[in-house]
Parts: sequence; structure tokens; C-alpha cells
Amino acid sequence: PERVLRRVVRTAFRPQEFPESAEALYDSSTDECLPQLYFDSSILRSIHPNFPDLLLPTWASSDLDFILKHRRLLESEHVSRHLHRWVDLFFGYALAG
Repeated sequence: PERVLRRVVRTAFRPQEFPESAEALYDSSTDECLPQLYFDSSILRSIHPNFPDLLLPTWASSDLDFILKHRRLLESEHVSRHLHRWVDLFFGYALAG
């Protein structure tokens, strides 16, 4: 709820500071990997009455299409071959520079 956001996240809460689309979410936090983006389309819908739902990227025809494409990419051979690089970058030796 908004009252929790105001108490915990920031007191001067302004909805325009939060991304309006899934693409803007990626642009603002490229290191985030929310598990829900791979199985739960409700994450794209706002739980706050004064917040709009996240806009889908143009390549997604629906909430379900968005989730299915994310899952397909996550489970792809390319990601399997390169996932260790992401882990090293965010948690391993590459983090130290």
C-alpha cells in the first residue's frame, strides 16, 4: 500500500519517479532480475489505485506473451552458456573490478 511506501521507501512519494513501462524498469535497474517476471503476469499490474499498470514493450502482445518470452530467454542455451559471467559480475571476482 502507498502508506507503507511512504513510511519505508520515501516520505515524499511521487508516482512519476517509478517506471511507467517494463522497458523503463529495465533501463533504470539493469541488474534486477525479479523472479515474478518469469512466471507471474500480475507483477505487471499495479496494486495501487493511483498507479497505472506497467506498459508492455512493443514486442509483447499481452501479459502472458511477455512472461512466456522472458521464460524462454531465461531457459535458452545462450543464457545457460553465459550466466556465470553475470554471477561473477554481480557476486564474484568481477565485482571488485
